[in-house]
Amino acid sequence: MVLDPPPRRPLSPAGSAPDAPRRALFPPAASAPGLAARDREFEFTSADFERIRTLIHQHAGIALSSAKQDMVYSRLARRLRSCGDRTFAQYLARLERDRAEWETFVNSLTTNLTSFFREAHHFDILADQLRQVGEKRTIRIWCNAASTGEEPYSLAMTACEAFNSLTPPVQILASDIDTSVLAHGEAGIYRQDRIDRLSD
Repeated sequence: MVLDPPPRRPLSPAGSAPDAPRRALFPPAASAPGLAARDREFEFTSADFERIRTLIHQHAGIALSSAKQDMVYSRLARRLRSCGDRTFAQYLARLERDRAEWETFVNSLTTNLTSFFREAHHFDILADQLRQVGEKRTIRIWCNAASTGEEPYSLAMTACEAFNSLTPPVQILASDIDTSVLAHGEAGIYRQDRIDRLSD
């Protein structure tokens, strides 16, 4: 079994995505009720939000709806504090000049929802498929959006049980755009409450 993190995806320069698809994907955000401006530590304008969701789509392919304004504010506000920026405009200017910040920017805006053997019936089907293929060849499985690793490890356990072997003829590639969760998955260390439902 191989659990290899993928090479990091290079980020394209700002402004490289075509305008037409961007307009289609991102209708202007409505002034929907959310976190009141007076309750915010940092000024966060509609223009700031539009720029953020355009950038995250250009660089990571993530499409944020207008309903995500409060989520974007709360996640990036932590980054503003850490960087010492006083406004979102300052932080966006930082992104333009500091390529190293892009990784943290993308990681901040990704959502990671996972658990061991989530959608358990899928793994039952996979075990049947693996047994049908047998040991004729190495089976390669790509777990995209692997998050903190619960799914690829679930795939590995399924393969071990299907072949009744700790070294099944299976290779698993786990990838995720969020580099911080990949590091967690590579370490393979989980809290007790994450593994309580796993059988021996």
